[in-house]
Amino acid sequence: QDYRVFLATAPAAGGPSTPLTAFQSETPSWSWDGRQVAFTFGSWRHVTDDFHYPDIAQHIGVVDADADPPRTSPDRVIRRSYSEDQ
Repeated sequence: QDYRVFLATAPAAGGPSTPLTAFQSETPSWSWDGRQVAFTFGSWRHVTDDFHYPDIAQHIGVVDADADPPRTSPDRVIRRSYSEDQ
């Protein structure tokens, strides 16, 4: 299994999206003032087992909501996972 997930913003009225990140990043959460986005990021290495659950290294990072050009890494890392087993 191979896939890539990035963060982007899109106008509520419609129109093209604007990428915020250019690396594996997901589960965004906006700051209260709308100036930053926190998210999880990291590598997904699929391991086939009875539950078909991926082996994950997930970290928490932040980027500015007006990131231009799209970030290739977080502006700030809040928390790193200890291992791929979380």
